[in-house]
Amino acid sequence: MYMCVRGGRTGLNVRRRTPTGGAEMACRLSDEFFTHLKFELGELRFVVQKTEDMEDRVIDFEVLQKVLLEGIGAYDKLQANIVKAKDNLNKILTSKYVQATLLEMVEKNEIHKSLLALLDENIVSARRSN
Repeated sequence: MYMCVRGGRTGLNVRRRTPTGGAEMACRLSDEFFTHLKFELGELRFVVQKTEDMEDRVIDFEVLQKVLLEGIGAYDKLQANIVKAKDNLNKILTSKYVQATLLEMVEKNEIHKSLLALLDENIVSARRSN
């Protein structure tokens, strides 16, 4: 079992490993978590008598916040690319004129790495089933 950061009251759920290696619950970074993180940062920044541990904790929280926000942005972008790739693959597979569809997609610069990866996966899957 491991925790993503802190569990429960911060709004971040715990992910537990099952004996088979799977996860029961994915981490969820909620607004409640980020509100709590900002609250903790605010409290630590404006303490009258700061200790070295408090200053280190402020730095840790600031880094954590920045990394998580950048990670969420990257994940959202990746997810959007995968959805677009799925839609493009569906467009290719349902087209009567595959070559013309591909040429149109190339002209519109719609051929991306995620689409190529999905095509490769689809080809491998088709070969396995035959």
